[in-house]
Amino acid sequence: DNRTLVMDSVMADLDRAIGMLPIAKSVSTVTRWTALALKTRAALFEGTYRKYRGIAEADKYLLQAVQAGDEFITNSGYTLYKATSGMSYRELFVSDDAIAQEVILARIYSSTVNLMHGIQFNIINSKQGMTKRFMNHYLMKDGTRFTEQQGWQQLTYSNEFGNRDPRMAQTILHPGYKQIGSTQVTKNQLSSATGYQPIKFVSSSAFSGASKGVSDFPLFRAAEVYLNFAEAKAELGTLTQGDLDKSINKIRERAEMASLQLNWANQYPDELLLTYYPQVSKDNMKGVILEIRRERTVELVMEGFRQWDIIRWHEGQQLAMPYYGCYFPGPGRYDMDNDGVDDLVLWTGVKESIANGVSKEIGVDIILSQGTNGYVIAYPTVKITWNDNRDYLWPIPTSERVLSGGRLVQNPGWEDSSGF
Repeated sequence: DNRTLVMDSVMADLDRAIGMLPIAKSVSTVTRWTALALKTRAALFEGTYRKYRGIAEADKYLLQAVQAGDEFITNSGYTLYKATSGMSYRELFVSDDAIAQEVILARIYSSTVNLMHGIQFNIINSKQGMTKRFMNHYLMKDGTRFTEQQGWQQLTYSNEFGNRDPRMAQTILHPGYKQIGSTQVTKNQLSSATGYQPIKFVSSSAFSGASKGVSDFPLFRAAEVYLNFAEAKAELGTLTQGDLDKSINKIRERAEMASLQLNWANQYPDELLLTYYPQVSKDNMKGVILEIRRERTVELVMEGFRQWDIIRWHEGQQLAMPYYGCYFPGPGRYDMDNDGVDDLVLWTGVKESIANGVSKEIGVDIILSQGTNGYVIAYPTVKITWNDNRDYLWPIPTSERVLSGGRLVQNPGWEDSSGF
């Protein structure tokens, strides 16, 4: 069947579900609100996938995303969680029980029934790290752009967290970070591939074992619906300041960030984001589309959206860019937690050690982009390539093509042993 028939059938199925499912909220049960949230997600994907490839009827799906999002925002009663501690974002992802004020549907875990996960274990032990490119998405707390600050490219790790979007320090290990339940500062010992170690979903050390996690994992939450709604309206060219105020600016308010102003965003598109997303719509909503992508990037990080966003935006070539991390101006000693005591030494030639710290040889233990200085390069020996004519689609499994008797045609650029 063709793509339009498939996606129209998806939308029709979702509409039936919206009409039939219960209205009562439940983080563990699929409801009307879950179906509406899924419709915003699916319709936005299809609408932008079509728009950025010149495929007909993009607006039809974008409009469905807007309508579903508007119904959710107006009638669901969901709001964004706000903690009295000022750490709302962090608390949302370490709560043992999903916070029903915002979470629409969650995967439930419990030690009582021996159903646990290893998310925290994997984050801490897998060396995964955020890229410099991702970190550059975070604004200053007053809403100005970090990447327009003087000398931003050469700021070291210990200096780049100051006065930034509060979500940055609730997502990434930062100077002064203490794990929940601990009185000790966790130092950045460059154990992650980039130097930017995630802490989102990381609770107390009691849950650091391979299968010890009991915090519920959000599958759908109100913030995503707000983002889907705003992006769809922007891509349609119908976004207003009022739309931003009931969606994006609700998210920024929870984060204690300055609000996004439509006219300003469109008058002054972010020059760096234009290089990150060169395929972005060239119409008069370009600037605000970039800002919504920024907001989506930082708000939904590590929740499973990024790969699909890159695909629907037709930005796959960006995945082949080098994975840069922290900046270091050269060999020397560094105070990574801003406590006045050096705890990292980078050296060349004669080995150096440091008390109660970490010693790394440049070019061996750590690879920098300019040789003895620059950005940490993650996986320097890995060559990443991207084929625009092939890689937006996965290959159809050979077994499925055999079962179809060859009626299933393999996706462009892929070969298999089916004989068809």
